[in-house]
Amino acid sequence: MIHDRGIRSRCLSDAIIALHTSLSHACCEASVGDVLSTRHLLRSAELYKQQLDLGVAMDTALADAALDVYVRSMRDHSVAKVRKSIICILVFHYQSS
Repeated sequence: MIHDRGIRSRCLSDAIIALHTSLSHACCEASVGDVLSTRHLLRSAELYKQQLDLGVAMDTALADAALDVYVRSMRDHSVAKVRKSIICILVFHYQSS
């Protein structure tokens, strides 16, 4: 499904899936916001691909796509703040590995 969104690299698709999965688990454990769906995953893949096509660095593109999909759409600011923190940690971890 991610391949259909233009992400052909296994490494890139793994990064998107890992971020989504980690964020889903972290949000469930912390009871933070709604359950994340495949729709969120596919939308973040689309935005990630668009950012990459514009020449944005991989880690920045990953963070921007995740923030757009998982944070900026939130009405509850406390939930958005927690999700943003989780994304920053995960992207930093991705960057370091």
